[in-house]
Amino acid sequence: MSIAEEYFVDLLNNNDNLVRRLSSTTQGSISMNVNKPIRSGGKLRVLGEEDINWQNHRVQIWHRRLDEDPWSMGVYLVSAPGYTNGEGATDRTIELHDKTKILDDDKIEESLSLAAGAIVTAEIEELILSTGEPKMSITESSHMIGSTQTWKAGTTKLRIINDLLDYINYFSIWVDGEGVFRGEPYSRPSARPLVRTFQRGKDSLHMNDWTREQDVDSVPNKVVVLVESDGDEEGLRGVAENNNPESPYSFVNVGRWIVEVEDGVEAADEAAADAIAMRRLISLSSPSATISIRHAVLPMRMNDVVRVVSGSIDTTAVVERMDFKLTPGSLCKAVWREVMSL
Repeated sequence: MSIAEEYFVDLLNNNDNLVRRLSSTTQGSISMNVNKPIRSGGKLRVLGEEDINWQNHRVQIWHRRLDEDPWSMGVYLVSAPGYTNGEGATDRTIELHDKTKILDDDKIEESLSLAAGAIVTAEIEELILSTGEPKMSITESSHMIGSTQTWKAGTTKLRIINDLLDYINYFSIWVDGEGVFRGEPYSRPSARPLVRTFQRGKDSLHMNDWTREQDVDSVPNKVVVLVESDGDEEGLRGVAENNNPESPYSFVNVGRWIVEVEDGVEAADEAAADAIAMRRLISLSSPSATISIRHAVLPMRMNDVVRVVSGSIDTTAVVERMDFKLTPGSLCKAVWREVMSL
């Protein structure tokens, strides 16, 4: 498990352009959590650097195993730089937030209505551009808004963007290691590529004291989502069922339907409603098994799929949380959600 490695930090301007590498950073932490609207944040301790106006700069944090190329752990906004003076040097602890905070801080001043027929991904791009952020990669879609969608004054642009992404069954907005806003179609965990295998042995990259917990109470095997109608006709309905004989929660094995109903869902069409229902079913089934593990710091991201092989266990899981101490030799503390095949 002992791997030679280092962390370093680049100072960027507000356009994400490199200013210079900081030479006096020490200590820090980053937490990434897929279940939070602003997925990544942390703290960084900086010695010296008195000439920096932190509010007008960003930082990019890198990790490198000395036998590999470095990988970016993200571009972060800086806020609340508290500091103390001692022994002739300024010691600052700065708060870090990933760039989705820009979308969360920017709220619409008046109610916003998007008319039927508007291209959803084009509207998302316009909302991001309106915050002054041009770096984005939104997978183009032909889906249009089916009926007028309205948000009241004071709603964050992050909420509006994620509502629109959910409408066409995309992942929530996120920011990659280069500071690019990303919007991509949702894919089932079982259909995603396997990023890495963690296996016991002399080349193991994880500690063997990992734990697996299950909560199997009332796991649904059918999800129905109801889409509100804007007229006299009945609204759309999406349905997803777990009929997989290999799943312990399926109708085949339980012998009865356990149904979860969610109303007020927005969906572009019936296919999107069915896809959203399946996404909800997978989500409600998957928390039944979570893995807590410590492993070497590796170039992974939220929603990646990994495999763990240890003893009698051979399973795949989705990365949901990673906590790092920016200290060479420290381990990543991770939480993975086991993949359910439905």
